[in-house]
Amino acid sequence: MKKSSALILSLAFLFISLPHSIADVTVTKLTSKPYQLFDGTFRNDDLTNDLLPTGRLGRPLESKPKGPRTWVIDGALLDEVAAMADGYELSNGELTTGQLVAKGWISRLILLTAGDKVFALPYGNPDLSLATRSAPSELRLYKSYGIERVEFHLNRKVSPGDSSVWSTGKSRLSPVLRKKYTQNRQALTALSSVVSAPEVKAQRAKLAVLLSPSLNQKDREFFSYDAADGVVKTLNRLRVSSGKYQIASETGKVPVTVTNDFGVPVSVAVNLTPLNSRVQVSDVPTFTIGSNSRTQLSIPFNAIAPGATTVLAQITNAEGDEIGPASRLAIKVTFFDSRVTYFTIGAALLLFVAALTQTIRRIRRGRNEKQ
Repeated sequence: MKKSSALILSLAFLFISLPHSIADVTVTKLTSKPYQLFDGTFRNDDLTNDLLPTGRLGRPLESKPKGPRTWVIDGALLDEVAAMADGYELSNGELTTGQLVAKGWISRLILLTAGDKVFALPYGNPDLSLATRSAPSELRLYKSYGIERVEFHLNRKVSPGDSSVWSTGKSRLSPVLRKKYTQNRQALTALSSVVSAPEVKAQRAKLAVLLSPSLNQKDREFFSYDAADGVVKTLNRLRVSSGKYQIASETGKVPVTVTNDFGVPVSVAVNLTPLNSRVQVSDVPTFTIGSNSRTQLSIPFNAIAPGATTVLAQITNAEGDEIGPASRLAIKVTFFDSRVTYFTIGAALLLFVAALTQTIRRIRRGRNEKQ
């Protein structure tokens, strides 16, 4: 009997001294479908309702956990809430209502998570299997950037955790939209090889929301085309200006402007490709443009023949990878090379002699017929 009592007491003490089991841990996952567009405005004000104490994202912050709490957070959500807290605009121009709500929500989240475990999801909470198949290198960026943004907003270190456990759901992105995602991803990846501006990295990471399982068909199409517009505008911040030029001699120099609207200096080269053989031109080797500035290149051309042609001016990085779309330089050659002139005069003389010979023959033939 004493042995049984001792065993029971030992088991009771062991049970009391054991840490809370996995089942007792409260896991609070904070994710949302995107609302912020690639130009910084918001599609609508629905996120405000979610952040209210009675909303989908507000209730978890008001509930008391039964045991230790673990937070699983998407940095893209925190970025959107922080943008609201700083003051935001709706794409339709209507008045916003969520600035104070967003400030209160993120302040409370910082307070509640101070002593708890926090795991960061890959940025944008993408479908992991689709991201792995489409762009494994970008998935690594989504993971690291997700940690970076959660740590920034909570002002503390967090863990990536096991993404395969916390990231759930499947995206139904169509093949057409997958191709569009790939094209935009590749364009921004190339741009980031010469532009180290934070906004380029942020936009690369934001493409992850296109792979989110939280989007329905309408949302997927909307954000895919919005992303494409945003990428075009970003690429256009580093550009060669298109223009019309005239060359009036065998050799000439064309002033071509290259603009850098990013807040960091960039080093690029320019490949020049004539679409016909009327002119010859060499590529521009690597040069540096200062931040938020433009530079004018004086590019030497050799004219071969008169007429019009188009030269494609393509910005590249040091490895020759294309950056953004090519610009078109319309070139009009108005001079006549001496060889061309001699050939033209010679041809005209031959035609004149042939015509004169034909005339003489006709006159003689006419005279012979009269006789």
